[in-house]
Amino acid sequence: MPENNRRSALENHPPQRPGIREVRCGSIVQINGMAADELQQRLADWKFATPPGPLKASRGSNARLLWSGPDQYLLISESLSSAEVITALDSQFNGSGATWVDLSQARTVFELSGPHVRDILAKGCPLDLDALQPGDCAPCLLAHFNILLHCQAPDRFEILVFRSFGRACLEWLEHAAAEFEA
Repeated sequence: MPENNRRSALENHPPQRPGIREVRCGSIVQINGMAADELQQRLADWKFATPPGPLKASRGSNARLLWSGPDQYLLISESLSSAEVITALDSQFNGSGATWVDLSQARTVFELSGPHVRDILAKGCPLDLDALQPGDCAPCLLAHFNILLHCQAPDRFEILVFRSFGRACLEWLEHAAAEFEA
């Protein structure tokens, strides 16, 4: 795993409830302005992931792609540093008209898991959570936080929130989860 020396938004305030944890990614890079078919061609050599369709996510051998809007994706890697991803994108996307920006320091990522995960999220998320299947993702609200919600398994979700809201979002999640503790 690449060295990740960024400070957590949750420093000195780690999650206290079972089923809530912070995920430390090697890199999070947003790619804008490229259609899925062209993106697939340019990323093929890097084995990042096949670009997903709207409201979907995909996984490759060393990264995953989350659809975050029309012609907009988040590339997340646990194994590659931001510098490695940016270098790859610089070489593959030069002259394409697409843009990419390192958001690794700008997001806090949570994993929420357990048998009541959908009930916890339903307290603050207006989506039909029962309709979400593994591989689905959607930009939405959780309470008053703008998030990207990624269903990884029927009982496991990934939540990406602006780093400056990381601690407040954690507090909201822990409060919402309190009633489901044994």
